Amino acid sequence: MVYPFENAAFNTEVGKHSDIFRTDFGYHIVKVFEDRPARGEITVSHIMTFDDRDAQEKTAEKRINEVYKQLQETGKFEELAREFSDDMNSASRGGKLDRFGTGGLNASVFEDIAFSLKEKGSYSAPFKSKFGWHIVKLIEKHPVGSYEELAPSLKEKIRKSPRARKITDSFNKRLREKYNVQRSDDVLTVLNTVITDSILNNSWQFDAAHKTAGLKMFTINDKEITYADFYKNVMSRQKKDFTNYSSKEEKVKKFYYDFIDTSIAAYYDKNLENENKDFAFIYDEYKEGLLLFDLLETKIWNKAKEDSLGQQAYYDLHKDKYQWKRRLDIILTQNTTEQVAQEVQQLLKNGTSREDIKKQFNIDGRTKVMMSNGVVEETYNRLPENFEVKEGVSSIYYDEKTGFYKVILVKEILEPSSKTLEEARGAVINDYQQQLEKDWLSSLRNGRTIEVNKKTFKKVKKAIAKNA
Repeated sequence: MVYPFENAAFNTEVGKHSDIFRTDFGYHIVKVFEDRPARGEITVSHIMTFDDRDAQEKTAEKRINEVYKQLQETGKFEELAREFSDDMNSASRGGKLDRFGTGGLNASVFEDIAFSLKEKGSYSAPFKSKFGWHIVKLIEKHPVGSYEELAPSLKEKIRKSPRARKITDSFNKRLREKYNVQRSDDVLTVLNTVITDSILNNSWQFDAAHKTAGLKMFTINDKEITYADFYKNVMSRQKKDFTNYSSKEEKVKKFYYDFIDTSIAAYYDKNLENENKDFAFIYDEYKEGLLLFDLLETKIWNKAKEDSLGQQAYYDLHKDKYQWKRRLDIILTQNTTEQVAQEVQQLLKNGTSREDIKKQFNIDGRTKVMMSNGVVEETYNRLPENFEVKEGVSSIYYDEKTGFYKVILVKEILEPSSKTLEEARGAVINDYQQQLEKDWLSSLRNGRTIEVNKKTFKKVKKAIAKNA
C-alpha cells in the first residue's frame, strides 16, 4: 500500500478508526478490524477441478471428491495431480505452485487453508474457492526472515515506493542548504498575484512581457533562475499534472517548491564531477573503459567473428582439441506414471512412431507423454544417472527431480570422432579470440620496459589479502 495509508493503518488501534488523511488517490478514513503476526510465505501443491462456465453438467465437486478418496487410499498426491488436476500450469509439476505470501494468490480462502496446514506432506480436505475446487498439500513454510536477510529486498521495495520521497526530500533539503536557496513567502505572494485560477484546469497562459518575467527568483552559486524560468515550467507541467488541489494557492506552492528542488538537482547533476570526487573517479574509469571496449571490439572480437580464414587456420592447428565424445541417437520419453511408461516401452519395442504414441496418450488436453529426439553426448544431463548405454529400448527409470518415468530408445551409438569446423565454430571463435588478445597484449609489451613499484605492489597485495 502507499506510505500514508500504511502509516494510518498501523498506527490505529484494533476496533478503532483513523483521522482523515490524504494520499495520491484521495481522502481516507481507515478502520482496523484485526492485527496479526506476519505469516511469512509458503510453498504448496494443489489438485484443482473446475467447471467451464457453459458446461451442461457441473462435475467439479464430484471429481475432486473422487480424487480425494484415491489420495486417502494411495497417498500419491503428485501422480494424482498430474493425472486429474485441471490446473494445466501446475499439473505437470505434480501440482506445485510458486511460493507465495498473504495476498499473493488473490484467494483468501485458499491462503487461509494452506497456512493452516501444520506438517510437511499433510493435505487438506476438498474445499471451494472462487477459482474452483482444491486439495492443498503443504511442501514447506518459509517464516519471515531476519532483518539481515531481508535488508536488500526491503531497500529495493523502499526505492520503488512512495517512501523514497522521504529520501529525496532529505537530499533536496541538504542541497538547498548547500547552495543557500530558501523557500520565500514573498516569492509565493508574487506568484499568486501573477498566476490566475485557470491553473486549476491546466489552462494558465504565461505572458512573456509581464514585468516580473526577467526578475531573479533565486540563484544557485553563479546560476541565476528567473521568474520566466518558473512560468515556463508551469506551462509545461500543468498539462501533465492531474492531481486535485483544494485551491490555486496550494497548487502554486507545490509547483514552486518542486521547481526549486528540480532546478537544484539539475545543477548538481550537471556539475557532479566537481561536486563528487567518487563520481568523478568512476566517470573517468567509465570513459576509459569505453575506449578500451572500442579497441578490443575492433582489434579482437569482430576480427575473431569475421575472419573466416583465421578461424580455419586456427582450427587446422588445433583440430585434436575439438572432439565429439561418444554420442547417442535417441528418442527420449518422459511419462507421468509407471503404467504409461510400461505401455510406451512396449510401443517403442514394436516400432510405433512418435506421432502415433503421442496421439494415443495425449488426449483431451492432458499430456501424459513428452517426447524428444536427436543426437546427444552420452553425458547429456537429461539421461538418467545410471543409464545403461546400449542400442534398443531401455528399462524404465524414475527421475526423482522431475517426478517422470523415463524410457529411452537408443537408435544408434556414435563412437568418438573429430568435429568439423562448422560443428566446432563457436568454440573455435572463442579460442581464436583469446589467442588474438594474447598476441595483442604481447605486441604492446614489445619494445617497452615495464617497471613495478615494489612498495606499492606490496601494499596492494596486503589490501587484497585483508579484504579477501
